[in-house]
Amino acid sequence: MDKASLRNQAKARRLSLSDEYVSHASEKICSFIMNMREYDEADCILAYIAVNNEVSLRPVIRDALISGRKLYIPRVDGDSMVFIRYDGNEVALKRSSFGIPEPEYDEERLWTPSLGKTLIIMPGVAFDRYKCRIGYGGGYYDRFLRSVHPDADDRGRIGIGSGLFSIGVCFDCQLVPEIPVEKHDICPERLVTETEVIS
Repeated sequence: MDKASLRNQAKARRLSLSDEYVSHASEKICSFIMNMREYDEADCILAYIAVNNEVSLRPVIRDALISGRKLYIPRVDGDSMVFIRYDGNEVALKRSSFGIPEPEYDEERLWTPSLGKTLIIMPGVAFDRYKCRIGYGGGYYDRFLRSVHPDADDRGRIGIGSGLFSIGVCFDCQLVPEIPVEKHDICPERLVTETEVIS
């Protein structure tokens, strides 16, 4: 099955989930993440604000802010994506043309690799058990990760020793048997659902 068909089917399954299920399952996923060594050791957390029944990272965001970690969320500028420091004030966010809450651009609050060990938590429309990912089709996460680590291997894996560890998150209903991988695709190092952690 091609990516477009896999994307449409997985998105429909996710959108059919109840609010209660999304909330409960998101809490389980966040609990898995917050118990990981990579989360505990991270200086910076690159997260996102969930929309359209995506996995909610509210527990991670809340914990990161309370624990004093530097928290960043994405902003799309043209064909590129950057991460801006976030203090938890959702009122300050503006809806992008994609309907996603984003921070204002602020060069002084921009994430850079020099800021320390970083954990990036990536959403996706579909994943397979090889941790291959289908996003919304814009390629923003792929380009961002390639720009930070152009030496990713031919399966798009960044490598644990890079200082940037990537985790994909999705609900069980978004898992598909196999995703066709293209050269530009990036696969996270780990995938977390409400029932398991796939390394």
